[in-house]
Amino acid sequence: MSIKTTEVYSVEEFALKAGITTAHARQLLREKKLKGIKVGRSWKISKTEVNNYLGIQTDIGAIEKEIYIKELEAKVKNFEMQINTFKNLVDTLGNIVGL
Repeated sequence: MSIKTTEVYSVEEFALKAGITTAHARQLLREKKLKGIKVGRSWKISKTEVNNYLGIQTDIGAIEKEIYIKELEAKVKNFEMQINTFKNLVDTLGNIVGL
């Protein structure tokens, strides 16, 4: 597995970013609740793992899916507005005709 040095965090950097102690970060690594690579005596944690732990989505597919859902929600809202407009139009025509 190849990891670029710019895409990894030390335990200290991860702990600071996650708002936890370094001891807790090391415990997560030992318990395999967080994936990391042991380099000598220190741990390195990939940016992807940090984002996963923090709940940040970095998967392009997931982001595209979220954008698609937002677009569909906007379309539904637009259709609801059109339906309300047609209902008002029908009511107005009904009043004019005297139904």
